Amino acid sequence: MAEHVRLVPPVAKGGSWDRSTAYEKSRLVLTGKGIVHSVLVHNKSASTVYLFLHDGTTASGTVMMAPIAVPTDGNVTVDIPTGMYFDTGLFVSLSSSPSTYALIAGSDGWFTVGYAKSAQVGG
Repeated sequence: MAEHVRLVPPVAKGGSWDRSTAYEKSRLVLTGKGIVHSVLVHNKSASTVYLFLHDGTTASGTVMMAPIAVPTDGNVTVDIPTGMYFDTGLFVSLSSSPSTYALIAGSDGWFTVGYAKSAQVGG
């Protein structure tokens, strides 16, 4: 049975979509200030992985929320209707552990992120 997925449309909020073009383990979505409204990630691996959102341009940036489990061969959607502010940039990545960040070995994630740059939201 197909799951219903609802993404908050960032274009309606003056924003954009950033999408993977191939499976990957991490992705730099934006540099500079911005607000994230939606994150969809697909995990094609044989193990549960954990989505991390970093305020920065690499995984060394501040982790902005608790890691979110993405099940084996499954999808997770995170809708943030009011948005989540990022000061330095947005870097998304998948970890093999929820408690200690450990970038996954394989390129098993597909990311779709809805965001608005700070200039688009009056910042």
